[in-house]
Amino acid sequence: MSRHRQRRAAAVTAAAAALLALAACGGEADGGDDGNTNGMEQAAYRACRAYVDGVAGVGMTAAERADLAESVHSAASGSGVAPIRDAADVLARTAASGADDDEWEMAADAFGVACIENGWSTTG
Repeated sequence: MSRHRQRRAAAVTAAAAALLALAACGGEADGGDDGNTNGMEQAAYRACRAYVDGVAGVGMTAAERADLAESVHSAASGSGVAPIRDAADVLARTAASGADDDEWEMAADAFGVACIENGWSTTG
């Protein structure tokens, strides 16, 4: 693996770990339904919230992956934040294709990175 790919893999792994830690401690303080999205656009917030609530990870069945991807994609489809919308599209296509664990993890981690890079707070 090239040095660039190793750094990218480490960054994606760190982002996924941050999101999993966030999910374990309950995530953002406010749920967004009351309009408080900590500065994120509403649809993007809902998509990231769905992702964190679903804890996209290894060991999920194909049906669980499809359900999670549908929830995330549905929320993100109304978003004006292109990186979140695009990452949700990839997540949905990956789930629909019956991808293996590595491909699913890559798509799920990329969605988590998109959330963090577009305003999701990992500090709760």
